[in-house]
Amino acid sequence: RVRLCSAAARPLLRRNCRRALSASASESHHPPPDNGDVSLERHLEIDRTHLWHPYTSMTAPLPVYPVARAEGCRIELETGASLVDGMSSWWCAIHGYNHPALNAAVTDQLEDMSHVMFGGLTHRPATQLASKLVELSPPGINKVFLCDSGSVSVEVAIKMAVQYWHQKDLPGKKKLLTLRGGYHGDT
Repeated sequence: RVRLCSAAARPLLRRNCRRALSASASESHHPPPDNGDVSLERHLEIDRTHLWHPYTSMTAPLPVYPVARAEGCRIELETGASLVDGMSSWWCAIHGYNHPALNAAVTDQLEDMSHVMFGGLTHRPATQLASKLVELSPPGINKVFLCDSGSVSVEVAIKMAVQYWHQKDLPGKKKLLTLRGGYHGDT
């Protein structure tokens, strides 16, 4: 049995879930579509009603800032204000927004395919990346597992470690150590 929260927090969690469920039951599940032609106020209302942002409450969310565009390290809001993104979009835009070389590479790739599942399929960009990563890796590291997030990479690393010991005929070696409160991603 998995314990998701402390016993002391459970009543609050239950109460907040009941409130959220009753609130969402009374709201429309099919709002008029936002085709980009709605007012800023309506855009923010749709956001508050239908989007649950990371790191905030579903029932009492923090305010959000409507982005119009981004360039380099700056985010321009629909209000005209400009912000410096000191977190690089959670460390995913280290080269800045709207970087010409990255935009060109994405556009070129989209002409062939945006994405295909990797189960049983492959493609040249994947083999090119794998070859480069193996070339840059220390001797003995010659396999690459591609994933799309830090939390998936941690999960896969754990599974690989368990599988390693299983293949060494030591299936009982499956205890894991972790730092209490250690950060491995958002999930």
